[in-house]
Amino acid sequence: DANIILNSITQKKGDVFNRESVQADLKNIYALGFFSEKMRAIPVNNPDGTITLKIILEENTPVTDFTIEGNTVVSTEEILSYLIDMKGKPQNISKLNEAIAGVQQCYASKGFILARIDSVTDDPDGTINISIREGVINRILIAGNEKTKDFVIERNVLTEPGMVYNENLLKEDIVRLYASQAFKDVTREIEPCEDIPDAYDITINVQEQRTASVSLGGGLDTVTGVFGSVGIADNNFRGMNQRLSLNGLVGSGVILNDASIKRRMNMQIELSFFEPYFLNADTSLMSKIFYRDFGSYQVPVAIERRLGGEVT
Repeated sequence: DANIILNSITQKKGDVFNRESVQADLKNIYALGFFSEKMRAIPVNNPDGTITLKIILEENTPVTDFTIEGNTVVSTEEILSYLIDMKGKPQNISKLNEAIAGVQQCYASKGFILARIDSVTDDPDGTINISIREGVINRILIAGNEKTKDFVIERNVLTEPGMVYNENLLKEDIVRLYASQAFKDVTREIEPCEDIPDAYDITINVQEQRTASVSLGGGLDTVTGVFGSVGIADNNFRGMNQRLSLNGLVGSGVILNDASIKRRMNMQIELSFFEPYFLNADTSLMSKIFYRDFGSYQVPVAIERRLGGEVT
């Protein structure tokens, strides 16, 4: 449109001819993006002493079509939605750069932060060819673990080699690792693979936390009497993210002036074991065995003795 060109020109009818201003106007026209560098301005002297300024331009080849290569996680239709407005118009470098930035932002918004436009070429017939490298994972490495077995970390990482790297999915993996209660810090590093183009090595760095604990307690209770308790637990037993705990309690017995409750030492012990991946499946197993021996406050003058277990 001639009006678009005229609006980009600062010199107007009646102004004094100035070569520097003309050069600046040519740069403004070129910045529109529709024309090649082959442009010039020719001043023509008129009989009345004025000048007619002729601007000669070479319009870029009209865009006839697009080809998209390398995309697997974002559809061709979605990528074309950023480009289609240019079809049928002279190729515009500025608009093309904006469209490319839009495509890369589309990838980034979905978590594919390593994706990039690798090359943009145009054919003589006006077809624009766009090649995309999405960022494939070559391998996943584990670092920093001393006690925890590698496979325990790996089973919480659903991101796999061969996949296009997705930051959102890896964040979910990191959340799962935190939820295992074995680590106080989990980070990731991304390194380009030296041997394979567009491939990356992902390193998951973990910092283990102390998972074993010992607890001691005691006090006075009307049901248990004077009592003492001890507990030993490990939330990363054998480095396999299993949880093992042993708790015991010994008390003098009920402190009540009630003839219906038999006075007897209170003894309780419980051993529990939690397996997060029972039989290597997405099923957890919680098991307990316990022993309890004390004067019952449910059945008059009786001893309540229980040996049992629970499995969930």
